[in-house]
Amino acid sequence: MHITHFFLKHFWLLFLTLLAIQSSAQEKILLNNEMLYNFSTKGDAGLLIDEQFIAGDPANNLGGEPNTVFSPGWIEAHLYYPAQIAIDLGVDHALSELWFFDTSDADSLFIYTGNPSQWILQEKIVLDTYNTWRSITLNTNSQFLMLSYKSPSTRIAEIVLYGTANGVPPPPPVPVQHLQPVMNVFMGVNGFINDPISRFQCIGSIREYHNWGWDEGNLDTTYPGYPNNQYAWNPSWVSGPGWGFNFDEFYTEIKNHTLSANPALQGSAPYITDFNDSLTQHKPLSQGENAEDPFSYIEHADYMFQFAARYGHTAVDASLLKLKPDQEALSGLGLLYYLENWNEPDKWWFTRGGYFSPIEFATMCSADYDGHEGALGINNGMKNADPHIKMVMGGLATLNLEYVRSMKIWSDYNRQNSFPADVLNFHHYSENGLHGISPEEDSLKYKLKKIVDYRDQYLPGKEIWLSEFGYDTNPESVQASRPIDTTDGFEVQGQWILRSYLEAVASGIDRAHVFMLRDVNAPDPNKYNSSGLTGEIWYGHQPKKSWYYVYTMKNQLSNMTFQQEIPSGDPQVNVYQFRSENSDTLVYAVWCTTSENLVIDSFQLQIGQNVSATLITPVIGDTLGLHQPLPIENGTVSFRVSERPVFVKTIPGIESNITCRLRMFNSNESALPVVENSSFCIQLFNANNEQISEAQCFSAIQDSISFGNLQPGMQYKLRLWEQTTTGKIDASWMWNNWGGVSALDALIVNYMAVNHPQVENMLWIGIQPYSQYFRHVADVNNSGNISSLDALIVLYRTVGYPGTSPYPGGRHNFQVAASLLNYPFDKLYPLAPDLLFEPFGIYQPDEVDSSVYYELQLESIPDGFNYLNIYLTSTGDVNVSYEP
Repeated sequence: MHITHFFLKHFWLLFLTLLAIQSSAQEKILLNNEMLYNFSTKGDAGLLIDEQFIAGDPANNLGGEPNTVFSPGWIEAHLYYPAQIAIDLGVDHALSELWFFDTSDADSLFIYTGNPSQWILQEKIVLDTYNTWRSITLNTNSQFLMLSYKSPSTRIAEIVLYGTANGVPPPPPVPVQHLQPVMNVFMGVNGFINDPISRFQCIGSIREYHNWGWDEGNLDTTYPGYPNNQYAWNPSWVSGPGWGFNFDEFYTEIKNHTLSANPALQGSAPYITDFNDSLTQHKPLSQGENAEDPFSYIEHADYMFQFAARYGHTAVDASLLKLKPDQEALSGLGLLYYLENWNEPDKWWFTRGGYFSPIEFATMCSADYDGHEGALGINNGMKNADPHIKMVMGGLATLNLEYVRSMKIWSDYNRQNSFPADVLNFHHYSENGLHGISPEEDSLKYKLKKIVDYRDQYLPGKEIWLSEFGYDTNPESVQASRPIDTTDGFEVQGQWILRSYLEAVASGIDRAHVFMLRDVNAPDPNKYNSSGLTGEIWYGHQPKKSWYYVYTMKNQLSNMTFQQEIPSGDPQVNVYQFRSENSDTLVYAVWCTTSENLVIDSFQLQIGQNVSATLITPVIGDTLGLHQPLPIENGTVSFRVSERPVFVKTIPGIESNITCRLRMFNSNESALPVVENSSFCIQLFNANNEQISEAQCFSAIQDSISFGNLQPGMQYKLRLWEQTTTGKIDASWMWNNWGGVSALDALIVNYMAVNHPQVENMLWIGIQPYSQYFRHVADVNNSGNISSLDALIVLYRTVGYPGTSPYPGGRHNFQVAASLLNYPFDKLYPLAPDLLFEPFGIYQPDEVDSSVYYELQLESIPDGFNYLNIYLTSTGDVNVSYEP
């Protein structure tokens, strides 16, 4: 009790001292990149605050001389200026002064407070002094500061902001796990209404380019337009005697073939542009309308309503339908689940008229989504026609996450309910400016993962689409899948498209559409002319190699979801695991990630025993691929791997056995390191402690150990120990390499002792009385209870206090537990393992290694193949931070 009291007293004295320091007024506001919103999306806005230490304290004549200068640049300046940078401080502040380092390029800087729904100008400054700290007095309350750069000549090197927070900023959102799609839905292609269904069947999702004018007026110069619209669908306005685009029939045929249509509604209706074809890709605005006013997009919102009314899943009052006289009044046809409201709103190549700033596009999305939350009337916006339809934001021309961040901050302050899109949508082509490159060389997975991580934290539940990617087969194109040695460009296109799909799904996005189904004009070396999976329309959509390869992958991965990347043992080989939704079937996609015609003649893949295995190789002329049975030896198959992905399909048998893998329990479920002086061994016994297997030891090339020919329903014991070269445990890895224990663990153990609710956020610990495994991890003094004394001992051990290594009470350095999982390479984290190994032996340095062991009672082995992950956790490491 005396030790506990001493610990708690000094712990709280330290805590209160730190609290007093933190609560004292701090005038210089600490700025970070997460606060910045670059509405131009050009340049690195972080350069405004990257030299805060060098900048010093200019308000007290202690300013330094920063060097880095943020600028959106001179290229396409007419699109991006005035360039605006918003700073979100997270909570209202009493702002006193803004200081900035003027580099004297002699143009104006405008400073605003307020928020994205209403900016309030505080001052306009002409930057006409050279390398000088300047300031403005604010003396106002605001959560936001916004800087507006008039032109590229507006240049400052650093800002320093002074003030005091009027509250505590909310904690950042906790990321939300997102469900993976099945691959036959994930795999998509871009196409048109005049492409044949038989060719579309190589994928599951069709992004259909769909011009607004086809449904409304087309080239009829007498067409009145809004508000006296006359929409035509079946036939559309693109029609004549005996011919025409019939969209009811097209979407019905797609649905009947178990495919999904996703129209990308692009361009302005001709009546909006006064029938000037050169303005079709410009924003749908009339002369003098404000692009940042939702009411300016009422014509477009009307179109969204009518399209969703006809093809969505909700019947709409016929009086709200605006139809050409020859059209049948139909609604709620149930043919579409998604509508995309534009195509490439950030198209800089169409001048300022065609380029939407993020704020302008968020504004139009708000109108298109739900009529700006009904402000435009009940018959505007797709959600007002069908609440179930999902709006896909027009695909951005690049992977521009800052564009989406800027849209979101506008939405947060200009809408009451949610971001006005259900799908975040991007385009990206893997190339280096000279020719195409592989998705791995382009780091495609990691680029997409950055967007996925943002979505999971700040826009949970939203889908992410990569709605354009691909390669040209014309070798002169800057996006060409050029020949590699003796491998022709058609083969390379097929390889890279498959690998792009695989890298994209591994990133965590929801859908990927290759551009596109057919070539436009393959002999033309300009990009996008030879991107098709098939030849041109006038050649009957003749399939390329890529069409067969894509179709094969779709067939082999249908109704399967991506599970995880499997360590291949070779940095040039990727192995991705997919699992069937409805059975125990697994498929492994395997390929070389290089672009040099690399071939591995005998690659080995561990798939477990009591399964059958088939190798499927995509080949030209076959949509199912070439099938070859694979012999299994000791749970491993061997086959040829190249830069064209192949698929290994496994179907489990019914014999009973168990495969054990040894892992650290942490967020990565890391493998234990291979060391020279020791190895972990495992042996199986029956309920009578009779040995039924020889001891098996893990090695550098053996990641798992299997025991076969077991009787279902019988009881078994697993014994685990560490075998050393000296025969003593003081040479063992577990004796010498415990880690991860820190003062934070001491605090968490103390929280556990007093039942603090913060512990509940750690799912592996759980709610009181906590998971059995982590009660053992926290009980470092081996008393059977968790108390502040355990916290004190953990704290002592972090500083090497005598008597804490090993822990008092004979506690072992590691606690061991296990869980039975459904599939090889499954992970359990963040849930705690539920099967506890009991430690045996005297934990002292001179004890014989085999006398210190851990034993697990397996009450009943189920039929079939079983996977047991055995986990080690450093005693005291309750936040599972140890990464060996």
